[in-house]
Amino acid sequence: MKKMTLIATGDAFITRRFPEGGYEGFEQVRDVISQYDVKFSNLEMTFHNEEGYPAAFSGGTWAMADPRTLDDMRSFGFNLFNTANNHSCDYSHGGVLATIRNLKERDMIFAGTGKNLSEASKPCYLETKNGRVAMIAVSSSFHESGMAGGQSAELIGRPGLNPLRYETIYHVTEENYKKAEELAALTKINATMERSVKNGYKNPPASGTLPFGTYKFVLDEKDWIESVPFPADMERVEKEIIEAKKQADIVLVSFHGHETDGEDTTVPSMFLETFSRRCVDAGADAVIGHGPHELRGIEIYHGAPIFYSLG
Repeated sequence: MKKMTLIATGDAFITRRFPEGGYEGFEQVRDVISQYDVKFSNLEMTFHNEEGYPAAFSGGTWAMADPRTLDDMRSFGFNLFNTANNHSCDYSHGGVLATIRNLKERDMIFAGTGKNLSEASKPCYLETKNGRVAMIAVSSSFHESGMAGGQSAELIGRPGLNPLRYETIYHVTEENYKKAEELAALTKINATMERSVKNGYKNPPASGTLPFGTYKFVLDEKDWIESVPFPADMERVEKEIIEAKKQADIVLVSFHGHETDGEDTTVPSMFLETFSRRCVDAGADAVIGHGPHELRGIEIYHGAPIFYSLG
């Protein structure tokens, strides 16, 4: 395989067409991008003409652009796209499918969304003069209704994005654990769960573990926050990487993740670091992150670059 070059940007939030004849500086930007083999961007919009109904839960706003803005993106030279992000399902299933149709009509190569979970999870493949590139794309920032659904002999599946779910665990000292127990008892926040345990529908929590509504506290020697990828999602992505490694010279993983475990939004949540490193362990040659609209750090892990956010 010859040397392959890559350039990548973060979130492309395009809302209107380029002016006729382009704009000042367009040629210079295009010329920089076009000299690379692989030219990646995250498409943080839906692209259709109101084929989908606005979803009950948007990704912050209902993001939709004229499909012809895809032609403007192509005019820069971009040739590889992620479509999994918090705006993927702003217009429900119709918007997802219409965006996919408009991308395919333009022969644009993308990953991250599909008519069902299998299609949303699979890699896309880009042929370049210097080799073949595979990319798997996921999003950790989304409303649960936006997840693509699995298909079976009885079900056709559900359009949506390739999800990367996670669990946050709050480790606390004995003093703070007791405070959480007292507050749970005062607010009755666990009443439904406790009823389910009493009636035999659920197992009781493990010793030293306190559910607090949707949160989980764990007794520990110090206070700290842990977040971990959802096992089924992590394993699904790893399997796709292993398969893609057999089919391509280079394997990329793209994730869209806003999450952080503290106040500093430039520091990614722990589960995003774990996810990225496990992707490299599975065979990914690079991991490209985006989501918070700001730059995050770069890590070189076992020789592979991890870009936690390209802004």
